[in-house]
Amino acid sequence: MCGVAETGSVIVFGPVFSGLNDFLKLGDLALQNVTTPCLMAITALLVSAGSARGQAEVEPVVAVEAEGVQTPDDGFASDRERASYAIGVDIGRSFKSQSIDIDVDVLGRALRAAYTGQALRQTQQQSEAALRKFQETLAQHQEEQAAQDGVANREVGAAFLAENGAREGVITTESGLQYEILAPGEGATAGETDTVELNYTGTLIDGEVFDSSADRGPARFPVEGVIPGFSEGLQLLPVGTKAKLYIPADLAYGDSPRGPGGPGSTLIFEVEMLGITAAPEEPSLEEQIQDAQTQMEDELRTIREESEEYIEELKAQLKAEAESGEGESATVGGEESGEAQKPPMYD
Repeated sequence: MCGVAETGSVIVFGPVFSGLNDFLKLGDLALQNVTTPCLMAITALLVSAGSARGQAEVEPVVAVEAEGVQTPDDGFASDRERASYAIGVDIGRSFKSQSIDIDVDVLGRALRAAYTGQALRQTQQQSEAALRKFQETLAQHQEEQAAQDGVANREVGAAFLAENGAREGVITTESGLQYEILAPGEGATAGETDTVELNYTGTLIDGEVFDSSADRGPARFPVEGVIPGFSEGLQLLPVGTKAKLYIPADLAYGDSPRGPGGPGSTLIFEVEMLGITAAPEEPSLEEQIQDAQTQMEDELRTIREESEEYIEELKAQLKAEAESGEGESATVGGEESGEAQKPPMYD
C-alpha cells in the first residue's frame, strides 16, 4: 500500500494510509537526489555501448526463451558488452521517459576523458554548478508539465463527473463527492475516529486499476488516515454495503504528481464494507484529573522510597567508616604501648 503526507494530513494511494512508497517514487524526478559523482557515473553508462560518433548502433533484440527456441545472437562478443549495453538501454529509456535533454556525444567524450585520465574541460566546481543548474531546469520542466497535465486531467474529470452525477442512483454530496450504492448494508456506520475493514479496488476514469485489495485480502485502516473523499465516503456506508465512490481531484491528491493518474485526476473506488472497530472512548475530564493525580502520587511515592533507601545506604556507609576508624586507632595505640615497655636486657 502506499502513503503520502500532504498539507499536514495523511493522503494515501489506494486508499490505504501507508505502504507502496516504491510505486509513488516512480513518478519522481530521478536526478533530484543524486550526488554529483553518482549522476556522472549514471549518465556515462548511457553511452557505454554504441554511442560513439560514427559507430553503428546495435539494435536491441528482445528474445523470448522457450523450449526448443534458440535465442537470437545479439552481436556482442562478451557478457561485459551485453551488460554495458543493457544498462545503457535501461538508463536511456529512463532519461527519455522523463524528457531529460542531454547531448549524448558530449557525454560520451566526457566519459572517455574521465575514464582514460585525459585532461577535463571542467573543474569539479564547474561540474557541480552545471549539474545543479541542470537539476533546477529539470525540476522546472517537471512542474510545468505537471501543471499542464493537471489542467487536462481536471477538464476530463469534470466532464466525467457531470455526466456521472446525472445518472440515476448516483448521489452527489455538498463537497462534490459522488457515490452509488450497489448493494445496501444494514450494519453500523463508521465514524471519523473508527478503523474499518473492507475490500476495495481503485481505478481511473478510463478503467485502469491502480490499486486493489483483491490479491492481498481485506484492508484495515483508520477512516481519518485516507484521502478526504475516501474518508467521507466510508462514513456514508453501513457495514455490508457495496458501493462506488467517485472522488474529484480536490478530494483526492489534488495537483500532486504523486497520485495515481497524475495531477488533477479523478479516482473511482469500488468498496465493500466488512466491519468497524470503534475507537476507544475518551475519558471524561474528571477521569483525566483523577488519572493525573494518581500518577503524580505514584511518582512521589517512588521518589520518597528511593530517597529513603539512599539515605539508609549513606548511614550504613558512615557507620562502616566509623567502625573502621576505631579499629585503626586501637592498633596504633598498641604499637605505642609496645615501644614504651623495654625488655629487661636494656635495664
